[in-house]
Amino acid sequence: MGFQNRKGTNELPPCAKGFQLRKSPLFEKFHIVVLFLSVDDREAIYAALKCLGEDWERIPLRLSSSTVKIPTGEMFVKFKSDATAEQIQTQLQDLKLRVVEWPARPNSAYKVTQTLTSAAHSLETVDSLKRLSTVEYAEPNWLIVRLEEP
Repeated sequence: MGFQNRKGTNELPPCAKGFQLRKSPLFEKFHIVVLFLSVDDREAIYAALKCLGEDWERIPLRLSSSTVKIPTGEMFVKFKSDATAEQIQTQLQDLKLRVVEWPARPNSAYKVTQTLTSAAHSLETVDSLKRLSTVEYAEPNWLIVRLEEP
């Protein structure tokens, strides 16, 4: 299970010390905690949700056989070449997105985030961006974590 702190801190409550955590400097940067719990262990899941409380938002993870993909709250969006600067600015403002990193080259992707960073909400925002006629592609900025060494 993945969680992101809504207050922008990495401080865990004392009750979290009993959980198996995956740590990484990137997790700390995005205020993310990954707990390794069995999907079948409902008691452990309930205990984790209760322990972390309202300061921590559950974020969806994408699992494969050897990796976990974790959304960070940042997104990449590339606009079509015929999109005007005004259209781009308006669409970013409409979705309350702020530019984290401007495109390095003309017609390359912007790295954006929402004003209040939310990894869970960023997946919905990516879906909204993909529906815009001026957007060529939009994808979350995933953190990829190996579950096992190859």
